[in-house]
Amino acid sequence: MRILVADDDPIILDLLQSPMWLGSEHDLTCVTSAAEALSAIYDSRPFDAFLIDVVMPETDGISLCATIRAMSRHSATPIIMITASTEGGVMHRAFAAGATDFVRKPLDGLDLGARINMATMLNASLLRERKARSTLTQLRQRTVMGQDETPFLGVPSGAMSYSSLKADLLSLSPGCHALSLFSLRVASIDLSGDDQAEDDLLQRLAVIGTVATREMQHSSTRLAYVGRGLFAGVTFGRQRERADLLQHRTQKALEAVWREKDWPDHAPKLLVRSLSTLGVWTGATAMQAIADAVKAQSDPRFARPDDLSDRLIGA
Repeated sequence: MRILVADDDPIILDLLQSPMWLGSEHDLTCVTSAAEALSAIYDSRPFDAFLIDVVMPETDGISLCATIRAMSRHSATPIIMITASTEGGVMHRAFAAGATDFVRKPLDGLDLGARINMATMLNASLLRERKARSTLTQLRQRTVMGQDETPFLGVPSGAMSYSSLKADLLSLSPGCHALSLFSLRVASIDLSGDDQAEDDLLQRLAVIGTVATREMQHSSTRLAYVGRGLFAGVTFGRQRERADLLQHRTQKALEAVWREKDWPDHAPKLLVRSLSTLGVWTGATAMQAIADAVKAQSDPRFARPDDLSDRLIGA
């Protein structure tokens, strides 16, 4: 455990570094002022704990504690204050500055060891929490890739956002409108993701949305990514996209893009199907039909992304 000790008393520093105290169990960096402490912090990797004397020349230990606590990499690192004072207000100010605990002079080896061990346990707990938060962040990112419009923000010629498609449908005037709905499913791309492949997956999904949009037959068609390898398309008006033609043209164009980018994997297989034979919808019922397709895509009874069976959304 790397511990920074800041105390202007050389006897205390010698005592802490002796084999009978902390020197044999921990990696100590000892300094005699706040300025030296900050220099040591800036010039090395993060410390695991701090032992800081309250009374030091120039900048006192409480001010140093507040400065350390304001650093992002030490926002939760254990800080143990050393004090000879019995005044309650001193430790109140120390805790307000971010101190974790305190020990009193003259130092007691058993008491200090126990508090250091407690700080060690706290530090390990914090590391586990950070790792858990990091894992949660990765899971949330994968959820975003699973069902969110994020991959296509800022792609001028690509798929629109899912929220924009919903807004377009729900803003239609009351009554029925000529609309046709279809799905475009990415049937052979790895959607599981791992720590290093997420950016590549987002890029590939964005390319698929861009290429598919360019191959649409009608300018009134809108395409949005709605999750887990599924795109939803809406053609406003009485015209319809021919699913077979759209699939063929997009697949061919996608293979060309894959070759151009020299990606090691093969261009994913695409499957385009009508979501319904209905040609007249209200904005709300059309939105509901798309929402049902998204829900069905998450149902484990349906095909996996690499399954080319007819159990596809809208098949």
